[in-house]
Amino acid sequence: MTNRFATLHKFMSLIWGMFVIALAGYCAHGFMVGEKIKFDILDMLPSSHSESIQEVRHLLDDTNIIQKVVIFVGHETPEIAKTETKKLKNSIIQAGLPLTEQPIQSTAESYKKLFTDLFPYRSFFLTPADRHHVETDSEDQLVARAIAEIMAPFSPSNIKQDPFNLFTHYVKLNSPTSPFHIDEEGTLFITDDHKTWSIYLGTITAPAFSLEVQKNFIDKLTPILNELGKVPNLEILKTGSIFYAAAGAQQAQDEISLIGSLSFIGIVLLLVGIFRNLWSLFFAFSVISTSVIMGLTACLILFGNIHILALVFGCSLVGITVDYALHYSCASYQTFASPFDVFKKLMPALPLSAITSATGFALLLLVPFPGVQQMAVLSSVGLMSALFTVFLWGPYLIPSHKKNISSFGEWCQKYLTLIANHGSTPTAKSICFIISMVILVIGSFQLSFDDNLQSLQSLNPALKQQENKINSLMITDSSPNFIAVKGTSLQDVLEKQEKLLPGLDSLGISYRALAALIPSQMRQKSNQDLLKEHLYTPTILAKLEQSLGQKGISQNSNFGLNGAPLDLSLSDLPLGLKELAYTSESGEVTGRIMLSHIPDETALKKFMNQHTEACYINPAQEYSNLFTLYRQLVITLIGLILVGIATIIVIGVNLTAARQIITPLTIALFGSIGLLAIATPLNLFHAMGLLLSLCIGIDYALFLYWGAAKSTATKNNLLLLCNGLSSITTVLSFGLLAFSQTRAVHSFGLSVFVGITVCFIVTTIFLGVRGKK
Repeated sequence: MTNRFATLHKFMSLIWGMFVIALAGYCAHGFMVGEKIKFDILDMLPSSHSESIQEVRHLLDDTNIIQKVVIFVGHETPEIAKTETKKLKNSIIQAGLPLTEQPIQSTAESYKKLFTDLFPYRSFFLTPADRHHVETDSEDQLVARAIAEIMAPFSPSNIKQDPFNLFTHYVKLNSPTSPFHIDEEGTLFITDDHKTWSIYLGTITAPAFSLEVQKNFIDKLTPILNELGKVPNLEILKTGSIFYAAAGAQQAQDEISLIGSLSFIGIVLLLVGIFRNLWSLFFAFSVISTSVIMGLTACLILFGNIHILALVFGCSLVGITVDYALHYSCASYQTFASPFDVFKKLMPALPLSAITSATGFALLLLVPFPGVQQMAVLSSVGLMSALFTVFLWGPYLIPSHKKNISSFGEWCQKYLTLIANHGSTPTAKSICFIISMVILVIGSFQLSFDDNLQSLQSLNPALKQQENKINSLMITDSSPNFIAVKGTSLQDVLEKQEKLLPGLDSLGISYRALAALIPSQMRQKSNQDLLKEHLYTPTILAKLEQSLGQKGISQNSNFGLNGAPLDLSLSDLPLGLKELAYTSESGEVTGRIMLSHIPDETALKKFMNQHTEACYINPAQEYSNLFTLYRQLVITLIGLILVGIATIIVIGVNLTAARQIITPLTIALFGSIGLLAIATPLNLFHAMGLLLSLCIGIDYALFLYWGAAKSTATKNNLLLLCNGLSSITTVLSFGLLAFSQTRAVHSFGLSVFVGITVCFIVTTIFLGVRGKK
């Protein structure tokens, strides 16, 4: 190594260090001042993957359901429930919570105004039952009903303007129903057999999925509810997305703190115990820190921000760079004329390992999850940065050692070599292959997939119990499912909905649709013509006059049979109906038929297949389908990575080398899939764990292939020990996540634990001991 090269290397190392420090300051400024970290979980999801997903996102925005909060305050004494609810409202205001009470009265008033405005057009509006009576010449039933209602005490009948009470029945059918009552002070309440429940309905004025908002909200609301709870026999129920989100975030933080602490302590004790110095630990920390800083910088430059979950998972993926530091530290325990000679021991395995892993993570850019794309950039850039750090800083932080590793390290290396020697025989390799295939076959019979969004959620049991009780008190059979009907205009949408509604009625489905409230102009004209031809005729009116003993109804009355049909705009709709339709930026109108009771979803889907102008949307199923698609994509990426590595090795070395490297990785992958299939249904996060395991397994295979043949002496070849350390640190970092109560995190951790363990065992057996290349 020439002095000129050494001087140039020092200069580049210094420049690299200054560059990393500058970018660390850039990241710190962005996070502390520029607020570059995003906390809204919805930002992790694609905004426009498909038309159905777009409709779901649009519905969430229109209904604002994510921002809703419901609190029930119950007591046997109604006055106590009412008084404590007042205290709750005052405390919320005084605490400065980003929460405003939902104006129930304004909704009722907006409906009242709507029906008042519709009254002059009353001849255009008929309930489906009344229209059926008129169409089938069953006017006698309408006459008999009108007589009974007119003769009833306190009858609201308007003989001169609506003698058959058609508009009255239309209003009753389309008025919003609620189990709530409103007292003279405007407080909502409901009663059951034992308690009176006063109700607080609120809307959060800040993003409910922001972790900062969640913490501030819960920290302020919890003391308020605890204070109310001190009242004897007072029961408080609450529900809302923010409560579930906050509980999930708190659970994740607790698990990360515990698992992270155990992982850190275990890794420190392991590395110090093996290498007997702190420099190896410091070097590993430097490599990881540099990779994280460079990856974060790339994300901030490309995306302008980074999501907190992408940050956590991306930094975890970058954590595999500790392997590079471990391999350099192990290689330094040999006698070299110069510290730079350590690189000879690592070539070409180290750069090839970094490039292949970075390429594998970069392929995640094909997954249209914004959060996953951020993870891909952070990981791939971080891996390449780690490679530069090892080459530039390694000779100065980890000089070549003249002494052996610790006795514990030598003991581990001894027995790992013993295992490798026994496993290197053709018989042992055949047994390993057979075991893996048997596991795969058994697993294939039990193989199943579960990408259901609801099963991936870990809902807090106490909150779920409260939500169920609230739903039972409200007697709701709500559903988030709906039918989207698109048209060139509002009238086009109404006409299309009118074709669908009879079929939904025949299926016994309850729904809310704009066409059920405001018919199309074509239907309005048809209603009016039916009334003129079949109901408001001299014969029928004479029969009504005779039954009531009142003459002159037809001469002195105004039935609203003249005039043009109503042309209502979306802006005229009351608050509770604005979610039923919207106009896109392109001018296209979309109407929603909100479904509240679906007896047979299969029959509904079959019915909707006959109507191409509309689309049935199950929001939870749409996102589950999205997870299924991305799971399949990640599994495909795993296969492409294997093919890509094999191609590179065939071109760069030869077919034999590719076969020897790819064979153990494939066997390990099949065995891991089989074990996971036996244990649990697979999902996207299992696939991501397998991808991480494969990328780390590639490191094992490459280092063993090129390193095992260079030196077979136990004292001079610490590759098996290094791979063992790598697998243990990875299991400590990720495998412990298998103990998480969060389904997604648990799946990822379990997959990594199984994948890494199997990869280490199989690569040790197949490549741990080799002859000269």
